[in-house]
Amino acid sequence: MDETRAPVLDPGARKTKTGYFWALARDDRPWDGEVPPGVVFTYAPGRGGQHAERILQGFGGILQVDGYAGYNRLIAADRIGPGIQLAYCWAHARRKLIEITRTGPAPIAEEGVALSGTERLLAAKATPRPPSCPARSVEGADVSARATLSERGDY
Repeated sequence: MDETRAPVLDPGARKTKTGYFWALARDDRPWDGEVPPGVVFTYAPGRGGQHAERILQGFGGILQVDGYAGYNRLIAADRIGPGIQLAYCWAHARRKLIEITRTGPAPIAEEGVALSGTERLLAAKATPRPPSCPARSVEGADVSARATLSERGDY
């Protein structure tokens, strides 16, 4: 799930205001899913977590999101509805960690950047490829990558 700003006509004001398009994508092909991939777009007047909650009413499962705090509403203990587990995006986390490392020595952020590279290696190794596509040369690397990630636990 992700949201992006969009200018929207503001009736009577003779100008535009900021609205948001929210996108929900599904692609289960990497896990041998039989349902075709798809994207659904919807509009909301804001970016707040209440809009995500309304859009996802009745949904339960794993939801990949960026680090926006508004999504925390989806996992609140008092939330009514099916359980949602948030899966945070490594790319967003990595970007923030890189920003931190540019301001001076930051051993924890540097370690996080290294771990995000490990995760990408695992994803590349695990992604199914058609027979016509040559496999990437990462033999044995996934074993050490998995060990590195499991040693860290929740980062």
